[in-house]
Amino acid sequence: MFNLTTFRELVIAALWTGLLAGLLLTAVQQIQVIPTLLKAEVYEEAAVVPSTENSHAHHDWQPENGWERTFFTAVANISLGVGFALLIGAVMCLRGRPSHWRTGLLWGLAGYLTFFVAPSLGLPPEVPGTEAAKLADRQSWWLITVLDTGFGLSLLAFAKTRTNQFFGVVLLAAPHLISAPQPEVHNSAAPAELAQSFIIATVFANAVFWLAIGGLMGQFYKKRVMRTHNKHVLMCTGPRCSGNNEAAFQQLGQKIDARPQLKVKRTRSNCFAVCKNGPILVVYPEGVWYSCTDESVLERIVSEHLENDVEVSEHVFHRLGTGDV
Repeated sequence: MFNLTTFRELVIAALWTGLLAGLLLTAVQQIQVIPTLLKAEVYEEAAVVPSTENSHAHHDWQPENGWERTFFTAVANISLGVGFALLIGAVMCLRGRPSHWRTGLLWGLAGYLTFFVAPSLGLPPEVPGTEAAKLADRQSWWLITVLDTGFGLSLLAFAKTRTNQFFGVVLLAAPHLISAPQPEVHNSAAPAELAQSFIIATVFANAVFWLAIGGLMGQFYKKRVMRTHNKHVLMCTGPRCSGNNEAAFQQLGQKIDARPQLKVKRTRSNCFAVCKNGPILVVYPEGVWYSCTDESVLERIVSEHLENDVEVSEHVFHRLGTGDV
């Protein structure tokens, strides 16, 4: 459930994520991107590119090269990181599933594909001094591409019907069929090799940035989200009834995770005070108590009771409200 506490925790996680991811991006840019950018600016100044809307020209004020430029770059990167981390965290929260750094990496990859890769297929990163189409046209195409890619990926990942998945593919392709706005004449003050190096460096830097956002957000927010569940399984992990209960508890988790359609929460318990029947597994809200003697019994409980709501009656020894069987 989304409440004020959840929102505060989400914001705190996003702030830490944005700070670390933004600083990491700044460091990568200093190594990979900025040297190429500075070389391109030399060519731009030498060519004296006119200051028009359709070119990447200098503004009246810009930070000086060195610490000032690095500082403002870091501030911008951190701000972007916080914003994108909030977006990923909100999606994690709405999905209602527990997260960790591995699932966070997947969300980061989705963000990278949506906000960088897809738009770059039509509007690749450009060095200073490159002629470009009108800014408003480029912005409109970028926005349409981001929206179509985001919805398209979500349909491919989460839609349950082939029709909706096909519609997702259509959304992914649509902006590129329309084609991105291009200038009448392609021209750049910088050599083609330098422009190519800039594209490669930017692709790498953005990949690091997005994967860092996803992984860090999944790590910082991993204990803040509980998946929506309709069954709660409690399992005794001993140690009196059996010495192998922890292994059985882990097996239970693997079997549940292997069935992503299940909405089941599992919790370990120390003792149910019926050790002779252990290890014990209790399923709520039904209140059915099972005696789990081996992994085959555990598999049947998961596949029959948790997945199909059919009790494994031969292994039930107690029901809530009716007593022992």
